[in-house]
Amino acid sequence: MYNPSLDALVDKAEQSGDADEPDFLKAFKDHVKGRQVASETLKDYLDKNPKRSATTEANYATTVRLWIEHQGDRPLHDVTRSKALDWLNAVSVGKARDTIKRYATVMSHLWLWVYRAADERPRNPFEDLTQAADERGRATESYDFFSDVELVRAYEAIKDDDELRPLFLISIYTGFRLNECLVAERTELGGVECFLLVTGKSKNAARALPVHAKLKDIKAPTGMKASALSVRFGRTMRKAEIPEGKTFHSLRKSFTTALERSGCPEALAARLLGHAPLSITYGIYSKGRDVAELREWVDRVSHPV
Repeated sequence: MYNPSLDALVDKAEQSGDADEPDFLKAFKDHVKGRQVASETLKDYLDKNPKRSATTEANYATTVRLWIEHQGDRPLHDVTRSKALDWLNAVSVGKARDTIKRYATVMSHLWLWVYRAADERPRNPFEDLTQAADERGRATESYDFFSDVELVRAYEAIKDDDELRPLFLISIYTGFRLNECLVAERTELGGVECFLLVTGKSKNAARALPVHAKLKDIKAPTGMKASALSVRFGRTMRKAEIPEGKTFHSLRKSFTTALERSGCPEALAARLLGHAPLSITYGIYSKGRDVAELREWVDRVSHPV
């Protein structure tokens, strides 16, 4: 069958002397078979599987960029186990264990996407790849918490920032993550003003939490991106010479610590922090039950700011 576009491509390659190169022949065969290169596979996967957060999409893009830098922008159909392992070993140096695992998981998902319509497929070269890697990675560092003295210093550093200040206060009196501070709605449930999170990092993160008295007149900024605010917060902390390892997420730990100090039962604390399934229904809230108990413990949270 005559195909003008393909014939023109071959003519051009023959004129330049590339037609006999193995890479050209392989790429040409892949093109004829309609195989997508890695970057096209990524776009197709994300378009048809929209992710819930920009962070997840960025993680996919970063992983594929690293793959292309080492293996070229070629189809994933003929990736061997050894080629996948060589790549993972190369990009894993100095990385955290969770990061290495994410690299392998992303590529595994994309490989499976390529073969999704195949009646039979070869073994996934990225499956259980981290177990065979030379670099197992360092353990992911946990977020350090602010001491009371550091919390005061941190607040002094951001108190004149009209965007970071309210988010800082909301987090230490709710335990919300940065993005949760931005998206939480305020509504009345059972006669009590509450923050309402409809979605979150996990299915357990969806929850309602009574508004602390200190937050009565505090409103989160609108139209802001959590990623940009996180970077700004980190820079501000460094300028204030706050010890390394203290991030916005550390403010969430301040709320956790305050709950522990107040003697809050572990089961209730888990619900307040979104670590346990949401068992409080709107029906219960509307009758004023449970929410009063939660408010009692939230109001016991105390900070020096």
